[in-house]
Amino acid sequence: MFERFTKRARTVVVHAQEIARERRSPTIGSEHLLLGLFAVPDGLAAAILQRLQVDRADVEADLARGAAFDAAFDSAGLATLGIDLEE
Repeated sequence: MFERFTKRARTVVVHAQEIARERRSPTIGSEHLLLGLFAVPDGLAAAILQRLQVDRADVEADLARGAAFDAAFDSAGLATLGIDLEE
């Protein structure tokens, strides 16, 4: 299935995997994927993060403090991006 991903999506996942491995995480979590999005600076996700004034250094700092990133992917967080889970 990974071969069906776009090159950019593969880049994000590969970077997320590397980040998880560096942090000795047994799984690739949403926080690793979020950091992986910064690996594609010309991608849509990076543009959205920049518009929301989210930068990698802040994400890294939050991760170092052990903050949970799953809240960014809940329905309220997705609604700010115009994504309606009910729809």
